[in-house]
Amino acid sequence: MGVLEVKQISTQRVEQIAKLMGKMKLAEFMSLSEAEFQKLIQEVENNPLFKRLTIPGAGIVKYKKFSKTGLAYSRSIPLDPTITPSRNYLDIEPLLAQEEEIIQIIKEVGVDKFKKYFLDGIPGMTLGEIARECNSTKKKVKKVNNFVDKFYLEAKLTESSQGHRIQRTYYSTIASIEKRKDEFIINYFSREIVKGRYLINFDRFEELKKRKIFTSREVKKINSLFNKLRLINSRKITIYQIIKKLIEVQYNFLTSGSIDYLKPFTQASLSKKIGVNPSLISRAIKRKAIRIPQGRQIPIKILFPSKREIRKKLIREIIEQEKSEIEKGILSRPYSDEEIRAQLRKKNGISISRRSVSECRKDLKIPSSFKRVYQG
Repeated sequence: MGVLEVKQISTQRVEQIAKLMGKMKLAEFMSLSEAEFQKLIQEVENNPLFKRLTIPGAGIVKYKKFSKTGLAYSRSIPLDPTITPSRNYLDIEPLLAQEEEIIQIIKEVGVDKFKKYFLDGIPGMTLGEIARECNSTKKKVKKVNNFVDKFYLEAKLTESSQGHRIQRTYYSTIASIEKRKDEFIINYFSREIVKGRYLINFDRFEELKKRKIFTSREVKKINSLFNKLRLINSRKITIYQIIKKLIEVQYNFLTSGSIDYLKPFTQASLSKKIGVNPSLISRAIKRKAIRIPQGRQIPIKILFPSKREIRKKLIREIIEQEKSEIEKGILSRPYSDEEIRAQLRKKNGISISRRSVSECRKDLKIPSSFKRVYQG
């Protein structure tokens, strides 16, 4: 093997490693919490160099707003209304709706500090110390503390009434899908996201470099800044593409608000449609929620039901119908798996095997028709 070939192979390996490193960095970036992402954007945009790049005279960095997007307005906390995908969750919205003064105090304090000092809590801190850290008053701090205590007390009562502890997952509601005439608009809760993606004029930057407008040290810092802007763009664009495609696929669900209209849709399918790695999609939607036109906030992952999940939902509905008909005397015995299979084909146009019906039924912990006879 010649020296030239060795050099070419080495160069290819370096490029492959660089690509892999880039993917790993993007994957980590997609995994940032919404609060961390917002904080990073603010740090970047408060950088004096960034401000120099965006002034009209420089014309190096501009914003390009995403189509059919805007700013969402809400009476609740903009960034992190806590919700749980379980149907037995305690909804914070009704509590907040009764506490307009609390909402205002939380907005004054800021989401990050609200989480740090009121939700997470720091042992040993007095009301006065928390008030100073939050630039607030002891009276306001006490009111927020009382509200949080009330929230957790009701959560505890809800758990106790269910007879078991419900595991809670916290979601950041990032956008609101709203219907305007015959189309859906994506309204973000963050002003930074609403601005859109960054357009970088590299030719203009090279031109100003030649004119020695920037020092060599500033050029290095600007190149580092460009890398951050690219990563921010990747996340903004990916989230926008995900929501936009979900609107297209789940249009009937978003119009009606009924889960009966949810279509089977996988992250792998979305990956092919928007040209993004499935693992990045998974990271991008993790613990993120959207507000649908009916006003409910739902985890984005709910909009990715598998065919099996849809089938299980329909089978559960058939079993509930069966129970009602037996109680009313319309039906004399429970449906067999074959009869459930026939109903799925007739009512929903779904053709599956009897064995698949049996597997879905077992997943739902629904006994066989023979055992259901003796359940009363």
